[in-house]
Amino acid sequence: QAVLDVIGSQCRVGDIVTAKIVNIQSYGVMIATDDGSEHLVHISQWVDTGNMEEVNQYEVGNHVELMCIGFLGENRPNFSRKAAVWQLSNDPEDRARLRLMLDS
Repeated sequence: QAVLDVIGSQCRVGDIVTAKIVNIQSYGVMIATDDGSEHLVHISQWVDTGNMEEVNQYEVGNHVELMCIGFLGENRPNFSRKAAVWQLSNDPEDRARLRLMLDS
């Protein structure tokens, strides 16, 4: 699936987007999308383990791929780093976890 350069109402569940990290906190990562909007990716959607050591390998300014997994309110996308990793993986277990996440 192609990586999108648009966000908001044009973002669909399952779309992969590239975003820039603007802040890293113990509870999650703030990212900025190409349209200039900022979004929090909760730690539980960043890594499977919730382990900050995995998050700390990233730095402010890095670009990462995320998946839109739903919406918060009308047009506020909810993003997941781990879902994007699962989508891009060839591991059948990762793909099964992704299907479960998107179906719930």
